Amino acid sequence: MDSDYMEKLYKIYSWPDNPFTEEGRRRYESTLKTMEKIVKHKWFEEIISGRDKIGVIEYCGAYGIGGVALSRILKEKYNVEIEFTIIDLRRDALKGARRFVYEELGIEPKILVGDVTEKINFDKRHDIALLWGHSTPHFNPWSYVKLLSNIHNSLKEKSLYI
Repeated sequence: MDSDYMEKLYKIYSWPDNPFTEEGRRRYESTLKTMEKIVKHKWFEEIISGRDKIGVIEYCGAYGIGGVALSRILKEKYNVEIEFTIIDLRRDALKGARRFVYEELGIEPKILVGDVTEKINFDKRHDIALLWGHSTPHFNPWSYVKLLSNIHNSLKEKSLYI
């Protein structure tokens, strides 16, 4: 897959991934409620405990609705500093993600434009990886395994994948 193909696809297929639209904002608000429930799981306590900084990476993130919602809840509930990385093929969505992350979290995200099925050399490991929304139909079984390999390589030893 390439960036141009994905950008054309998402112009045809209407998916509420833009939090600056009414529909996308509703999806973000709904995701915040979901994340409030998810972070109550004991595994989050284990990951967050004793840390003052949490690295979150969102795969196929587009505007970052899932990762921003999770990061916001973690920041508010656990009072931790967030380092946020987002990767997607769509440059146009990632431009919006930069703005969205800054407006919601007050931080500058690390933006990666790329194919998540290709080998990615990460400069650091993350505490939490996230694949949110309906991205899995873009992958066949083999390419999904490649994605999972990248997710594994981006995570610390004690970490979570959502």
